[in-house]
Amino acid sequence: MEIIARLANLPGALPGACAQGLIWGIMAIGVYLTYRILDVADLTVDGSFGTGGAVCVMCLLSGIDTGVSNFCKGCMYHHGYGVAQNTEQAIRYYQLAALKGFKNPSLQPSLRACYQADAKEKKEQTTAYQEGNSYKRTTSNYQTHDSGCFITTATCRALHAGDDCRELNLLRWFRDNKLQSTPQGEAIVREYYRVGPLLVQAIDHTPDPDALYQSLWEDYIRPSCTALENRQWEPAKRIYVRMVKTLCLRFGVEVRPQICEALEDY
Repeated sequence: MEIIARLANLPGALPGACAQGLIWGIMAIGVYLTYRILDVADLTVDGSFGTGGAVCVMCLLSGIDTGVSNFCKGCMYHHGYGVAQNTEQAIRYYQLAALKGFKNPSLQPSLRACYQADAKEKKEQTTAYQEGNSYKRTTSNYQTHDSGCFITTATCRALHAGDDCRELNLLRWFRDNKLQSTPQGEAIVREYYRVGPLLVQAIDHTPDPDALYQSLWEDYIRPSCTALENRQWEPAKRIYVRMVKTLCLRFGVEVRPQICEALEDY
C-alpha cells in the first residue's frame, strides 16, 4: 500500500523535478560552453562563496599582508565585528588595503566615513578636555585647583571636606604629573572629563546620594589616596579606574570602545 501511495504522488512531483532539471541543465550547458568552447576555466559551483570566505579567514589568521585581508581587518575595526570598534585602526588597515592595490567600490566611502568619525571624535575629546582642564597649578606639593576631578570633588563636597582637601589635591597632582605623562593616560583623562559629569549627575538623582558618596569615599577614593601617599602609582590608578567603571556600569554610561580595550585588565 505504501508503494502504491508513493506512485500516486509521483505525477504531482514531476513538474517540480522537470523545472529543476531544466534549470540545472541550462547551468551545465553554460559551464560546458565557457570551459570547453570559450576556453575560460569558470567551474564555479555551490560552496564557492563559503570557500572564498574560509580562504580569507585563513589569510587573516595567518597574518598574510594582502589587500583583501587588510580591507577585512579595516571592516572589523570599523563596524566592531569580533573586536572593539577603533576608528584609527580601521583607517590604518583601509590605507594598507589601498596601498596593496585592493580595488573595491566600498573602500573609499568606508575610508571617508572613518576620517569623518575620527575627526568628530577628536573634536569632542578636545572640547571635553578644554572644559574640564580650566585650572591653574600652584607651586606647593599636591596643590592644584581645577574643575576636572568631578567625582572626587562631588564626594568631598557631600562629605563637607571642601574643594581644597588633601585627598582632592593629591589626586589632582597625580593626574597632572603622572597620569597625563603618557598618551594612554591623556586619553583616559579626556574620557573621564566626558563621563565624570554624567556620573555625578546620575549620583545626585539617586534616592540617597550622600550614602553613595560615603561609600565611594571609603571603598575607592581613600584607598586610592593611601596608595598615592605610599608612591604606589599603579595600584592607585587601578582603584580609581575600578570606581569609574563600576559607576558607568551601574548608571549605563557608555565608555568609548578604545578606552574600554585599554582598561580591560582593570
